[in-house]
Amino acid sequence: MADRRQAAQDAFINQKGYIEETSDLQMYIDMIDSLNEAEGLSEEFKKGFVKLYKLRRNEDFRKVYFDLLQNYDSGFKEQNRADALRLIIEELQKAPGNVELSFATKLMATADDSVPIWDSYVEAVIKQWYPKEFAAASKQKGIDAAIAKFSLLEGFYEELEANGEAQAYVEVFDQQFPNSGISDAKKIDYVLWAYGKQLLEDQKARKSERS
Repeated sequence: MADRRQAAQDAFINQKGYIEETSDLQMYIDMIDSLNEAEGLSEEFKKGFVKLYKLRRNEDFRKVYFDLLQNYDSGFKEQNRADALRLIIEELQKAPGNVELSFATKLMATADDSVPIWDSYVEAVIKQWYPKEFAAASKQKGIDAAIAKFSLLEGFYEELEANGEAQAYVEVFDQQFPNSGISDAKKIDYVLWAYGKQLLEDQKARKSERS
């Protein structure tokens, strides 16, 4: 675990400039601020969300998506995360959409900032750290595969809490971006995201060298 943590922390420090240049962190902070300041989901919030998370879907999908987010507390908050995630993905499929694991977790994480986010960069990390488990999850179909993959990510967060390493991830974030005001889970998200970004960039570079 210590080697994993060090690799992720080093990648995060290396990616600090990219995060600053893209204003990704500030966009997230501004988006959450606009959510907290308004009753309901303001147009300012929606625009910020679409820009930050690249929600490139049609208007019908976005309407369903933001309606689910608006009603998260009454519709999903009391359920366990796996059940809530399944229901959200099922609703998004009616929009119509694919199995939207990434966007479903981003919805949940916006309503509850203790929920980790799944995206292609985080997937690269989980695939490297839990290869057998990830392969088994990927063999499942549709939503079942999505739930199994997310369970691996949740398991990682639970492992961090159990062995006391979560604070180390938080501290490396705070050293680079002090006084951000975001949740510890989101800070860990950023560290994993940076490491996953580096993994995919390294993979791309190796492919280019072989071609």
